Amino acid sequence: MYNRQIFISVLLVCTGFSVDQNKSIYIDEFQSVYDSKGVVSFNDNGTNYRKKIALYNANGTTFAVISLADHSIKLSNYKADISDIDLDKSILHKKYHFNPQEFFPDYNLIIFSYKNIIGGKAEVYIDKEKTTTKFIRIDSKLFKVESWKNHLIGSVLEIDNIRNPLREKPSDLTFIKKISVPNDASFRIIKFEGAWVQVECFSFCESTCDKKYRGWIRWTNGKQPLLKLYYTC
Repeated sequence: MYNRQIFISVLLVCTGFSVDQNKSIYIDEFQSVYDSKGVVSFNDNGTNYRKKIALYNANGTTFAVISLADHSIKLSNYKADISDIDLDKSILHKKYHFNPQEFFPDYNLIIFSYKNIIGGKAEVYIDKEKTTTKFIRIDSKLFKVESWKNHLIGSVLEIDNIRNPLREKPSDLTFIKKISVPNDASFRIIKFEGAWVQVECFSFCESTCDKKYRGWIRWTNGKQPLLKLYYTC
């Protein structure tokens, strides 16, 4: 009888859109700080924008369909024009809990943090508060799955020299670096060391960097991320 119960449990996990109600077990500090296992990002390869993006409920029914080519997003009986998405974000958030990690469809930029990978499906959080999950098929090559660390390496961010100043070494006891760059200068992530991340000045959008200034800032306070990432201008 015991073996039969194990077999049934495994069968339920391996078939359909099974939802794990228990809190995820995190294996590193990135997962713990970001309260998710990584990110699922739309793969903007130049042709994928022509394909429709579907999110599914746990029972396999369709929750939402996003069409970048048609500039539309449809949830149940609600349909919005992506060009006016800023006007609809409050409705999408309040009524459907739809407020992904990053959502800039005009730039073909869609990023969800994810809870679990089950076969060819990712259970993703559709809101920043991580209260609601839906499912995305990741075997269609429309999306790519990354760990938080791999996703963050090379990402662009802005430095807050008051609250989280650039330092010579990864320690609060080291000197704060004095650099001659604009206040809105952009930096990109080079590598991590504990709660610290090494960054370098980087020309991005209208922000320019004449010199390759490098230094260290904290990426986390141990409980929350401290990085403000930029994906678009």
